[in-house]
Amino acid sequence: MVEEDMAVLGKVREILAQVLDMDDNQIGSHTSFRDELELDSLQKIELIARTERAFDRTLDLHEVAVADTLADLVPLLRGAA
Repeated sequence: MVEEDMAVLGKVREILAQVLDMDDNQIGSHTSFRDELELDSLQKIELIARTERAFDRTLDLHEVAVADTLADLVPLLRGAA
């Protein structure tokens, strides 16, 4: 990952940790939202809304729907750091 991607990954990791009320060190770039973190649909909506606000960007809902890891979200936010 390039430096910009790492910055995006770090910011989204912070947001996800806030949504789940957990330490961001427990969230890896390939940790599954659904299977490992048990992120429910409302929490995912909150994650996306906070991410859109943080990066001042609207994400494509179809692409976001299939994203299951932080690594899946980074390409959607590329250029937003």
